[in-house]
Amino acid sequence: MEEHEFQYYLGHLKWSMPENTQEEAVNYFSNKIEDKYISRLIQDTDKDTWGNSMKIISSLGKDRAIIAIQWLLFLLKDLNWPGANESIEVLKQFDTDELIPFIDIVLDQADLEEDSMWIYGIKELIGKLGIEQSILSNKEVLIKAKA
Repeated sequence: MEEHEFQYYLGHLKWSMPENTQEEAVNYFSNKIEDKYISRLIQDTDKDTWGNSMKIISSLGKDRAIIAIQWLLFLLKDLNWPGANESIEVLKQFDTDELIPFIDIVLDQADLEEDSMWIYGIKELIGKLGIEQSILSNKEVLIKAKA
């Protein structure tokens, strides 16, 4: 896949595009996306593509979705964002040991940004995954969570 192909189909993921155009782009990426582009489905886009981006990432399976793990956690900045709930579903595929280092990093970043909504999103993820807060290196940050 060349960069121009990636950009072309990326533009077709927007919810303002006709539904069949979106479906075509989702199918194209689900079958042809190279690893180097996976994170960019979220990183290089906005809310109007994240729902479709998550359809693609969900279709890739755990072994390839791990490439975008920091961006899956980014979507938890606001649980109302398109793709946020789908992100949680993908993250459920991972073992706790795989997730904890990423959660610790993102929790530090959310605290640094004083983003109580993001902290809340991470807290929700931790609850849904049944992760004990005590195993996090920065568990004290979780008290700052606000919906």
